[in-house]
Amino acid sequence: MKQIAKLLMVGVVLFVSSCGSKQQLAIKSMEPAKVDLSAKIVRVGVLNSVEPEEQPKATKGIEGLVAIEDQWLIQQAQNAALEALVSELRKDNRFEVELLVVSGNELRKLLNDSEGTSWEKIKTLCTTHDIDALFSLTHFDAETEVSLRKTKMEQLNMMREKEKVSAQEITLETLIQNNWKIYDPVHEKIIDEYAYDQQLVAKAKGIDPIAALRAIGSRKDSLMSKGKLVGNSFGERLKPYERKIIREYFVKGTDNLVKAGEIMASGDIDSAAALWRKDAENSNKKIKGRACHNMAVGMEFEGKLIAAHEWATKANQNLNDKASQSYLKELENRLDRQPIVEAQMANLNFED
Repeated sequence: MKQIAKLLMVGVVLFVSSCGSKQQLAIKSMEPAKVDLSAKIVRVGVLNSVEPEEQPKATKGIEGLVAIEDQWLIQQAQNAALEALVSELRKDNRFEVELLVVSGNELRKLLNDSEGTSWEKIKTLCTTHDIDALFSLTHFDAETEVSLRKTKMEQLNMMREKEKVSAQEITLETLIQNNWKIYDPVHEKIIDEYAYDQQLVAKAKGIDPIAALRAIGSRKDSLMSKGKLVGNSFGERLKPYERKIIREYFVKGTDNLVKAGEIMASGDIDSAAALWRKDAENSNKKIKGRACHNMAVGMEFEGKLIAAHEWATKANQNLNDKASQSYLKELENRLDRQPIVEAQMANLNFED
């Protein structure tokens, strides 16, 4: 339940910036999960359906050594990504999670059919393992570009003194490509497709290219860290997430608006709101509209979306401009999404 409490918290950060008659407020709001799974999906399987890498083509020199290392690293990073996804899914007690081990090239390729998705094969796999949905890593590859340049480096001479000598600097730029899918065998539907590219850059110097490559050391930890990151990210698509919204409010027009702006700089929204409420009764429509807009932002700041919408409606009635209409529409959209967020939060069942 601690995790749910963390997700429900609405973090608010106040930004004071000189924008003429306005200042800015940043609000973190909860948004619906990018992937909304049916409550009927309980048992899920995680599968690595990436085709085994072929042996790297015979390449001489540094490129050949790097290609051989990449082949081993790709497998390690795939395993790290799959284990991270399984770990992320197991944090949510909605699911029973099984990491599937499928042998044989035919089964390994069942989700990479050039003629399209073979739902019969997927259904058979899901029935065999008694799972309701299949999470699959469908593509994982890493290609490294090797570049060398002449440089200088310090090393100890026979007198144990540092001196600059000619050297080579090697740069390894690795592009990592990931593709994931979630399959619903019952409705024969791909619930989600997720592609994620990452880059890893490593540099080192040596007296020759081989020494420079050795100086880089193992890239295993870095590549596995990238794999874990993407596995976690894919799993987090099933959860509501935070988004930062920037709102502007008025700080000029009356003494109350100016003073409230100064008070907001210290984060005292209650005192600022007391002054805005006074100007909300002003006979001048422009002043009244500004005060109502500020009240709407204040209510949104506190997570009171219905009250914010009511104040924004009053602001639009008095200001009747594009900005007030746009803000009113954004609040309406937030209100429409709110029941979805609440339903998703209610369905979440995290371990403490």
